[in-house]
Amino acid sequence: ITGAALAAQIAAQKGAAAEYAASVPAAIAAVVSRAKPGDLIITQGAGSVSSIAPLLLEALQAAAEAAKPRRRVADQIPPA
Repeated sequence: ITGAALAAQIAAQKGAAAEYAASVPAAIAAVVSRAKPGDLIITQGAGSVSSIAPLLLEALQAAAEAAKPRRRVADQIPPA
């Protein structure tokens, strides 16, 4: 069985959701685009799956930082 076939079988079940990612970068991008504050993200599998967690954490932190509102320079100047 392939990862794509397994994801398709899971997705075919009522109330189930699954998506196949063909590469580590694709998997990270998929998780980062869907993750919300408070989500629990679990990675499991065989092979190089242990390398995903630190890369995923880095990507999630970068996305969170990019989403923060930026202060304008004018807002940082104290009134005279």
